[in-house]
Amino acid sequence: MRAWSVLFIGLSAVALTAKPINGQQMAFPPEFEQGMEQMFQRFMGDSDAERQRLEQVEVSPREEQRVGRERLAQFRRDLAQRDIHLVERGKEVDYLQSLINRIRPRLKNANRYRIIEVYLVETTATDAGSLPGGFIVVSRGLLDFCQSEAALVGVLSHELSHLDRGHQLELVRRMKLFQQSMQGRPAGPQSFFADGMVMAKGFARPFRPDQEVEADADATRWTYELNYDPLQMAELFDRLHERDQARDALRMPTMFRSHPYHQDRSRAIRQQTADLQRASPKRDLIVGREELRQLLRER
Repeated sequence: MRAWSVLFIGLSAVALTAKPINGQQMAFPPEFEQGMEQMFQRFMGDSDAERQRLEQVEVSPREEQRVGRERLAQFRRDLAQRDIHLVERGKEVDYLQSLINRIRPRLKNANRYRIIEVYLVETTATDAGSLPGGFIVVSRGLLDFCQSEAALVGVLSHELSHLDRGHQLELVRRMKLFQQSMQGRPAGPQSFFADGMVMAKGFARPFRPDQEVEADADATRWTYELNYDPLQMAELFDRLHERDQARDALRMPTMFRSHPYHQDRSRAIRQQTADLQRASPKRDLIVGREELRQLLRER
């Protein structure tokens, strides 16, 4: 289903398509999934020492901007080959930019991302993504699918969270660590293998469900703090689940997925919203259906 470059972390999860004969959801036994995940983590998970080394790798804002612009340029080329237009200005881009500007102050690293550029991709795919350096892309299909400004704020908050938490820099850090290791000491067989494995693990699993959970949690909290209704984002995932039931019928072990299941994400958002309401009750949260409808009518 994914039509965009694998450089992006979007809403659609990667999974095998399967439709059980009886129409009921198929699932691997929990013990099988747990065992497979443990085996995967044993060979492809980072050790504590590896995580500490990665955390110590600095990526300057200048380096991040360079990487982001290179990936954006490649994304443009990929779209051009498929005759898909990337919109850089106009009423819809201005609207998206205005929402991003409202969310940006919530970021812990807002000073690092003083300018965030947003682009609209003329495709029916329901996807969004972020790139290092502060670049956000949203598909026309997702803009149409959101149905409310609150849901769109949630989607944009999710992508900004990936930037804020440095999820997009993980592979950059792995590659930089490998380069530093090779430059800093003779590359004996053991050290070459160890450092090479740190980098290879990033390619083996460039997207992780735990990062998506973190981004969803940030998005839910920021949406609520901005007085929008996070349940609109939960309803978005409900609609995605209804649309993608055939694809999601076979529940794959976590290690084979880049994103949690739509239903799981919806449940988590609903639970977090209830917790936020208990801690800091709010009434008349913004939904913004008419605001988004008006934008779509005027295009």
